[in-house]
Amino acid sequence: LHLAFSNLADYLEEAALVRQQVVSALTYPIILLVFSIGVVVALLTFVMPQVVDQFVRAGATLPLLTRTLMTVSDYVWVILVASGAIFIGLYFLYINLLKDNKAAVSMHRKFLKIPLVGSFILNAEIERFARIMHLMMKSGLNLDVAMQQAHVVIGNRYISQIILQSRSELVEGKDFIISLRESKIFPSLFVQLLSSGYKSGNLVFMFEKVTQYMKGEIENKRSVVLSLLEPLVIIFMGGIILLIVLAILIPIMQMNTIALG
Repeated sequence: LHLAFSNLADYLEEAALVRQQVVSALTYPIILLVFSIGVVVALLTFVMPQVVDQFVRAGATLPLLTRTLMTVSDYVWVILVASGAIFIGLYFLYINLLKDNKAAVSMHRKFLKIPLVGSFILNAEIERFARIMHLMMKSGLNLDVAMQQAHVVIGNRYISQIILQSRSELVEGKDFIISLRESKIFPSLFVQLLSSGYKSGNLVFMFEKVTQYMKGEIENKRSVVLSLLEPLVIIFMGGIILLIVLAILIPIMQMNTIALG
C-alpha cells in the first residue's frame, strides 16, 4: 500500500506542476485579450460614433467599412450580452448532455474529430489511461481489475466506452487489443506497444513507456500552442483595431480630397 500511495503522490504532484505551468503561461495572453476587448469596445462605443457623427453632419458619404462598424457600434452591448448568453447556454447544454450517457458518448466522439483539438484530447486521455494502468498494475492489481478502475477516470466518454468494451472481451478470454485496434482512433504505436507487452507478459513496462512517450508528445504540442497563443491574440486584436482606425481615417481622407478639389 505504501508503494501505491508513493506512486499516487508522484502522479498528483506532477499533475499539479503541469497545471501550474499552463495557468502561468495562459495568464498574460488572457489579460492581454481582456484588455484588448475593452479597448475595442471603448473605441466602438465612445470614440468612433463621435468622430463619424462629424462626417455625417458635414454631408460626407461614409464608406462601406465605416457604415458596417457603425452598425456594430450601435449593437455592441447587445452582441456582448448575446455572446455571453450563448456561452452560458452551451455550457448548461453540455452539462445536461453529460447526464445522458448515449448522448455524451456521441458528443465526445465528435470532439475527437475536431482538427488539432481532437488529437490533443486523444493524446491526453491515452497518457492518463496509460499512467493509471501503470500505477495500478505496478501496485499488484490484475489487468481486468485495473481496466475496470481506469475507465472511470477517463474524461472522454467515447474512449471510456472503448476501454470498458475491451475489458469485457478480456474477461471473456479474448485479446483486449482487438477492440482498441478496431476503434481506429488510437495511434498505431500505442496499440503495437500494448500488443507486444501483452504477448510478452510485460504490460507494466509497456504502459510506462506509453506514458513517457505520450507525455512528451503532449508537452511538445502544449509548448507550441502556448508559444503561438500570445502573438495570435496580438495579431487578431491588432487587426480589429486597424479596421476601426481605417473606418475613421478613410472618411477624413475623402473629405481632404474633396476640399483640395
